[in-house]
Amino acid sequence: MNLLGKMPAATSPSGQLNSLDMWKVFRMGLVLIGGEVLTNVPKWMGMQYVYKGVDYTPYVQIALTAGAEMLRRWLAGQPAA
Repeated sequence: MNLLGKMPAATSPSGQLNSLDMWKVFRMGLVLIGGEVLTNVPKWMGMQYVYKGVDYTPYVQIALTAGAEMLRRWLAGQPAA
């Protein structure tokens, strides 16, 4: 199974999880960890997400996590026909 690529639709009954569901949760966890790492590396280097006294860190985290998901989808895309 390609962890970055498209996965089949979930087939588990309501109230249960199967291995496919767990793989999807694992993949999303990897994307979230990637977004957090992308967000925190500049902070570890001493940079701050503060502009004119306003802390923009939560917004930067959301944007970078979304960017990590877009990168995953771009890398997993289908080849051009």
